[in-house]
Amino acid sequence: MFDLPHLLCIDVEATCDAQQLPRKDREIIEFGAVVLDVQQRTLGPEFRAFVRPQKTTQLTDYCLELTSIRQSDVDSAPAFPSVWHEFLAFAAPYGDAPLCGWGDYDYGQIKRDCASYGAPQPFKKYIDASKWYRRHEKMNRRPSLRESAESLGLNFAGQQHRALDDAKCLAKVLIEVWKRDDQTENN
Repeated sequence: MFDLPHLLCIDVEATCDAQQLPRKDREIIEFGAVVLDVQQRTLGPEFRAFVRPQKTTQLTDYCLELTSIRQSDVDSAPAFPSVWHEFLAFAAPYGDAPLCGWGDYDYGQIKRDCASYGAPQPFKKYIDASKWYRRHEKMNRRPSLRESAESLGLNFAGQQHRALDDAKCLAKVLIEVWKRDDQTENN
């Protein structure tokens, strides 16, 4: 399935409220990524940055509670174009490694923010690891990332709904499934 050298496991946190702010009005407020060496099955370099929103400059109480991101984190952060430029520089050594996330929301939000700012979006290939996991585990519904980690006996390290912590958990879920597949093949 993953016949490539690296994946860029990503997660974003975005502005939100309890009433489900329309996707078109949401903006990334935190971007996290970790390089997954597919062949070695190891985590590599990490990227994390806060992003200052432009449409909804004041985070809602719901968003603050859900993400534990503080208003001061985003107030002092650069806007999306600067963070995106930093991420592209971070990703450059990995050539055409695809983005990999849990579900399609993160990739869609990246595309929306790139379009809003006229920023380049060179990642044409995206892997929704939740779909792969669901097929692999023969599940009828998509489990949350945390549920998947726990079902594999992994402890969720860090804080849920923080971009880098979620990206690293995603990578660890993939590694654990691959290790189990290797053990099955070798038995």
